[in-house]
Amino acid sequence: MTTPGREGQTFAGPSALARWASFVKLPHTVFALPFALTGVVLASRIVMPTPGQVGWVVLAFTAARFAAMAFNRIVDRDVDAKNPRTKMREIPSGTLQLGQAKASVALAGIVFVFASWMLNPLCGMLSPIALAWVWDLRQLHRGNVVKTVVAVVLAATPLLALQLAFNRAVTGSVMRTPLDLYNKTYFNAQSL
Repeated sequence: MTTPGREGQTFAGPSALARWASFVKLPHTVFALPFALTGVVLASRIVMPTPGQVGWVVLAFTAARFAAMAFNRIVDRDVDAKNPRTKMREIPSGTLQLGQAKASVALAGIVFVFASWMLNPLCGMLSPIALAWVWDLRQLHRGNVVKTVVAVVLAATPLLALQLAFNRAVTGSVMRTPLDLYNKTYFNAQSL
């Protein structure tokens, strides 16, 4: 049996940056970022977000994903150590210590909550719930069909939360929905 090499989409080299980027699968975060930003654009149909708001969204998204991936690596460290494909991951191989991983989860969580508060108070108030959700998501997708359906439905809620948060920040109301916009556009067109 051959010794397993690096997993796909990881960084080579002994540097700390390569180790941390591989630990949280940074290429996956970069790949998912356009989807998060699309959600921001869709949620802010009245007024486009400022570059500063986009920056806070990128920071919040990256920190939340970092926290979720690092938490997942901590929880799965024993399983990863037994699996030939994953035993070279950072915690099982010893290139990152468990304490370092736990500290990174805490730090990423703090950055996420801070970035959320910088977006607006509603995002800040909802951020602990979102953080708890991303930490628990790994439990849901390993369960039965009902848990998977719940996970899929709840995974769609960030778009609604972004819409509510941006509506609150821009219009002062969280009750504006795409249906309201459709009705307003439709009835205004009918009166022409």
